[in-house]
Amino acid sequence: MKKYIVVFFLVLFSLLAIGDKTFAQTIAEQNMSLNNWKVSLVGKAFPASNVALKLTLAEKEQALQQNVLSRLNKDPKKNYLFSNVTAWKTNSTQSTIIATNIEKMATLYQTPNSIYYRNPTLKQDIIYSLTWFYNNLYSAKVGKLNRNWYDLQIGTPISLVNTLVLMKPDISSTFLQNYLKAIDYFEPATATAKDVGTGANRLDKGFIVTIRGVLGGNQAKINMGTEMVKRVYTPVTSGDGFYADGSFIQHANTPYTTGYGAQS
Repeated sequence: MKKYIVVFFLVLFSLLAIGDKTFAQTIAEQNMSLNNWKVSLVGKAFPASNVALKLTLAEKEQALQQNVLSRLNKDPKKNYLFSNVTAWKTNSTQSTIIATNIEKMATLYQTPNSIYYRNPTLKQDIIYSLTWFYNNLYSAKVGKLNRNWYDLQIGTPISLVNTLVLMKPDISSTFLQNYLKAIDYFEPATATAKDVGTGANRLDKGFIVTIRGVLGGNQAKINMGTEMVKRVYTPVTSGDGFYADGSFIQHANTPYTTGYGAQS
């Protein structure tokens, strides 16, 4: 998962927790958290004289057009959202690919300086895509479809919560709540549930649950997400986690200095 997650949790913990005590976020603080996270996803406007950033943004715009928008299908008779991702019913990874594509659309839609910035056509494409994804792949009604736990609880919802942060001003409250209920369906029900996981996997799920809580103004979910994360940094004497000497173990007995370790 992206390294900026670390920054998110440092800021969030400064607002929520001191020692073992957790403080409730006010509505203003929740809005501030969402806005700060949005800025971390898309950045701020930059002067036209910044050639390096203009080139970087142009590359992202070109990639979006070639790899995502040109493949977007809006014909309801065809049973796929992107023409190069058609095995989504049997290939678990493809649900995450679709969610990532939608996040890329939402990212440039909210990126200042982009030719796609708040483009009304792109907005409708994003809402169409989110609706298709909810109806076909990500809701309690659809179920788990024998998908891999990673895609259900980490890969797919990480992109979805980012997209919801970016699109919250442009979607209805009912639409948002439906997605938040879907996240609740797939994510662990409590901070101590068996499927919470350990180490980096727990951090990812904690991030998703926390952002879900902030999006819905649900303090219980915010508390649950922060508790999931806090437990990662409680020293262990066996199994996965951080040890007193600073080492990190994941997958029962494997030391990680990069990958999972760097992420944690």
